[in-house]
Amino acid sequence: MELLQSQQDNLSLWLSADSAHILNECGDILSANEHKKITEQQKEEQMSLLLEMIISKGPDTCEAFMDILRRNQERYHQLQEFFRSSSDDSAGTSIFADENSVVTSSTLRNINTKSLTYKVETVSSPRGNSSVNSASGAHYTATGGSVIVADRIDGAKAENINFSVNIKPSQVPSAPAGTADDLRQHPAGKTIIEKKVKLIDCLMADHRYILQFVDQKSIVSHREYQNLMFSSRPQETITGLLDLVLSKGPEKCGDFLQLLKDPEVLDTFPLLSDILDIRDQN
Repeated sequence: MELLQSQQDNLSLWLSADSAHILNECGDILSANEHKKITEQQKEEQMSLLLEMIISKGPDTCEAFMDILRRNQERYHQLQEFFRSSSDDSAGTSIFADENSVVTSSTLRNINTKSLTYKVETVSSPRGNSSVNSASGAHYTATGGSVIVADRIDGAKAENINFSVNIKPSQVPSAPAGTADDLRQHPAGKTIIEKKVKLIDCLMADHRYILQFVDQKSIVSHREYQNLMFSSRPQETITGLLDLVLSKGPEKCGDFLQLLKDPEVLDTFPLLSDILDIRDQN
């Protein structure tokens, strides 16, 4: 219904190329009186009145009308692009942004104003954690303190449109990033690095399950968790998770290993007992 409203003017123009045909197609959703009222109008006004009637009848009639339009895409060639664009909107846009970056993706429709101002302001740290492995396949991927503005404006009428993006440096000092050599000096980091391949093979058996736990225990942020959940490949997801944990330093590495020793986790991944050399406590 909203789609018909937002594209009403365009649809009226396209369908006017053969208004008699589309009126005939609408025989099941128009009464005889409604059909007569439309045909009594000037040809250039018929489709506008048709759309007004369809929209006024509510969502069910709008959906029935959309089905009619789908069946007639070859006759009205502009409808092919119309449905292609609407399909992209309904499917949603896949987005990945690490904790240090921003992606905006919104659609502004049917705006009538003298001046439209749109500002994006963010604070960026020079050392942000970036899980690039988790971003494979995303339409928009922002990492390393970047900003992507992927907004759309449809049917806007404005004398002035002002867009601005402002990235301010963070005033909070960043903790020094640990290297692989630094992590090897700590038991937890050393264990994850040395057992990484085996951990990936083990945890990818139920990658979504372990992600639930790292989110619950705040080993990763909720935003990082959502980015990891986006990845469709289990191996890719677990690799990204381990890289992310390692990037957070020894404390988070220790929290992660402690999680892997949780009885509930061990029940789901019994191979962890051998990988981490966990003795039976019973």
